[in-house]
Amino acid sequence: MSVYAVNGKEPVAAWIPSLDTAGNGTTTLTDLVGSNDGTLTNMVAGSDWVADTDAGGVRALDFDGSNDKVVAPNFSVTGATATLSIWMKRRSVKGLDGVLTNHDTRNISNRLLSIFCQGTICVFNIGNGTATNTISASIGSSWTHVVGVRNGATMQLWLNGVLAASRTDAFATDFPTLTQPWVLGQFANSWAFDGLLDAAYVFDPALDSSDIAYLYNSGTGRGIVASSGAPAQNAQHNNLRNIRMAP
Repeated sequence: MSVYAVNGKEPVAAWIPSLDTAGNGTTTLTDLVGSNDGTLTNMVAGSDWVADTDAGGVRALDFDGSNDKVVAPNFSVTGATATLSIWMKRRSVKGLDGVLTNHDTRNISNRLLSIFCQGTICVFNIGNGTATNTISASIGSSWTHVVGVRNGATMQLWLNGVLAASRTDAFATDFPTLTQPWVLGQFANSWAFDGLLDAAYVFDPALDSSDIAYLYNSGTGRGIVASSGAPAQNAQHNNLRNIRMAP
C-alpha cells in the first residue's frame, strides 16, 4: 500500500504538484502511483509550477484560463464506483471551465467522468455513453477541496469535507470503458480553467465521509501522505522530530 492510499483505498492515479519533486519545473506531471504521467500542454514549465503553501501545500500548477492543460493517458475505472478528488483555487469566474475530466470532445453524452465549473457552481458529471447525470453546488475563489463520488445509483459532491449535493437516480450499472484522455485544466478540449490546481486523485472505489475528511485534513490536506498523516509542507520534517541530540 502506498503513502497515497486513503484508509487502505489505493488511488488509480495521483497527480500531486505539491509532492512532485521530479516533475517540478518540467513539462511532466508525475503520476505518483502509476505510469499515467501528464504532459503540460501550452504551458511554460519554468513559470507554471508556482510556490503556494496555503491549505498545507508546497506548490501548484497555474492554468491561464486560455489554453493551458495537462493531458494524461486514458485509463478506465471499473465496476459501478469511482471517486475524483482535487484541490482548486479559481482566479476568475467563467462560463464553463474544466478541472479534472476524462473527456476531450464536445459530445457530452460520451462516456465521461469529470469535475468542472460553470459560473459560480462546481459540477460533478458522469456519463454512460448515451446520457449524462450531474450534481452541483456553489463554490468560491479560495482553495477548495472538491470530491465527486459515484457509488452505483448514488452521486455525491463534497466541498471542503462537507456533503454539498447528492442524487440517487444516477446510473447503477458498471461504468463503461472510458475512451478519452484524462485532462486537468480544460473540459471538452476547450473551456479552460483560470487558477491553481493541486492534489488530483482518481479512485476506483467510492470514498466515504471518513476518507474525504482525511484528504481534506481540516483544510490543510493538499499533498497529505499516509506515512505522516500531515500535509506535504510538514511531512519533509517528519524525520527531524525523531532526532535526539546527544548531551
